[in-house]
Amino acid sequence: MTLACDTSTPVTILRAVAHGPLGIVRSLGRLGAPVYVVDPNPRTPAAASRYCRGQFLQRLAGCSGRRNGRAVPA
Repeated sequence: MTLACDTSTPVTILRAVAHGPLGIVRSLGRLGAPVYVVDPNPRTPAAASRYCRGQFLQRLAGCSGRRNGRAVPA
């Protein structure tokens, strides 16, 4: 069975901390989707991937992954 995917829509990864986002960048990039990373750290592993089309060095205020003192559900 072949799955047809529309890969023309760009994907933006916010706060590419650790290696989880690296897997997302690689998986979507292999499918042909253009993937971009937004993170204040210029050396994040996801931005160094060959599948990352571009990186935006931006501090995301209020994007700590927490809301009202509790972790945001995934």
